[in-house]
Amino acid sequence: SAIDDSSPDNSAPRLSGSPSIDPYGTVINLAFDEALVFDANKAINGFTIRIGETTLDSTQFKLVNPQASPGGSATAAAGGSAMQIQLLNGTQAYSDQTLSVSYDTTKLDAPNDGLKDGAATPNQVTPFTVLVDTSAVNATSPDTTAPSLQGPASFSNSGKDFAINFDEYIKVEDYIKLK
Repeated sequence: SAIDDSSPDNSAPRLSGSPSIDPYGTVINLAFDEALVFDANKAINGFTIRIGETTLDSTQFKLVNPQASPGGSATAAAGGSAMQIQLLNGTQAYSDQTLSVSYDTTKLDAPNDGLKDGAATPNQVTPFTVLVDTSAVNATSPDTTAPSLQGPASFSNSGKDFAINFDEYIKVEDYIKLK
């Protein structure tokens, strides 16, 4: 008769190392200490992604399991697992923004809908919130605030010239059109 020396896996997968983001600000990478099994369409309900003060809705990102088979669950790989969150529809994080990823199992439709390992009795990933260092992103957030006037206009002694000050640099493409 064969002797089974393996002990049951009673440990839930845990985040391993620091989360990262690609230089385009569109793919967040989370590493875990063991392979994950999940249905991305169900597990997405447990995630909250915040960029600055904006909380993304689930149409703005998707979960990807790089080790997953076409059926959606991970192959049992030793040595850990990576999970990706891909930002969609032009959504991106910039290098000067705060980015957080939260996972909350109470937001899942059913307990088995979440992230888990491939053990005979699956171990669920516990809730977490992590900040993602965005310094690797190549772009800063676009300026969406219009320049504002700073103080009153000043006029030259002749009354032909005037100056106005704004709170940021103004680029004038064709000063002739200002006459």
